[in-house]
Amino acid sequence: ALLSRREIWRVCTYHCAFSTAGELVLGLVLLYTFRQFERQWGWRRFGSFLFLSSSLSSLIGIGLLALLRHHPSQLAGGPYGLIFA
Repeated sequence: ALLSRREIWRVCTYHCAFSTAGELVLGLVLLYTFRQFERQWGWRRFGSFLFLSSSLSSLIGIGLLALLRHHPSQLAGGPYGLIFA
């Protein structure tokens, strides 16, 4: 359904923005605390962790959409793959 409507951008960008203002504030606070992990791990290891966790989260979301044939608006918007990894 996404390919026929040419909305593949939704699958690629749904983890970049939060849905509500409350989620945004809480998520930004949590993401701000991740600087401690970057200091402990170093920027290369932390960057690869961010890349892998967001990629895996996107792949799981795409797989669930394909498997269950749900509408993309039913995906939770926001970088929850990074926050809860």
